[in-house]
Amino acid sequence: MLGDYKDVLQIDDIMEILKIGRNKAYDLIHAGEIKSLRIGRKIRVPKACMIDFLTSPLYNNSNDMFCSPVKKRKGA
Repeated sequence: MLGDYKDVLQIDDIMEILKIGRNKAYDLIHAGEIKSLRIGRKIRVPKACMIDFLTSPLYNNSNDMFCSPVKKRKGA
């Protein structure tokens, strides 16, 4: 997994791996969902932290809001 990437990933790598935009990548990092390091003004993500995220229930949860059926409101 992620064998083609360096041991420390940049935001562009995260975007490519997850197929998400720059803002979403920063959102995941700032929320602490993807562990990261700040080196000066730059954010770096150790590959081990990215693997932890990809194998976590947070990423692989099939019961998240995007996969679960929409509940009907009362009175609707």
